[in-house]
Amino acid sequence: MPISRAWPARANLRFTSPVDGVVAARLAEPGTTLVAGQMVLQVIDPASLWVRTRIDQARSGGLAAGLAAEVTLRSRPGEAVAGRVERVDLVGDAVTEERIAQVVFESLPAATRVGDLAEVTLRLPAVEAALAVPSAAIKRAGSQAGVWMIREGRAEFRPVMTGVGTLDGFTQVRSGLKEGERVIVHSSRPLAAEDRVSVAERLVRGSS
Repeated sequence: MPISRAWPARANLRFTSPVDGVVAARLAEPGTTLVAGQMVLQVIDPASLWVRTRIDQARSGGLAAGLAAEVTLRSRPGEAVAGRVERVDLVGDAVTEERIAQVVFESLPAATRVGDLAEVTLRLPAVEAALAVPSAAIKRAGSQAGVWMIREGRAEFRPVMTGVGTLDGFTQVRSGLKEGERVIVHSSRPLAAEDRVSVAERLVRGSS
């Protein structure tokens, strides 16, 4: 019988990370039986943390790699940090109707932790002479965005195509409305087609 050298089993258990980083989690304990494809260690590169951001599809116009962003960590409220959109995923979330973008920090804040929640504000290019309505006027009928209008004393839903939204509460309307047309911003209850409506001079306390 030929004699062969028995290599220690440990020689077959060397894990090599593709990047320099820190072991963030050990997902298997010594003595555990592993199967092919099972994750054993989680390694992160602390210098390249991303913020996974979800943007409503109806308000994602202009979303693209390179877009300037401001990131505020939940653990550090009031401290906005400069960032940018590094990548926009090709596949969005069909259930929540959101697009997914990966935002990186221009300079990583100290003591940032994986899993921290963050608020991301995107800085879209300025829009010249755009038609806009108060964001509260934009409603949805099924999957269609639109606004409610008054036609001969009754409510009428008008589908519109929206664009960017602003931090001061306005939403761009790309099509579906003309300048000077009036829309319903607030109502005391949810509206339905052909409901009788009237214009109030001011909001009544307790109305929505």
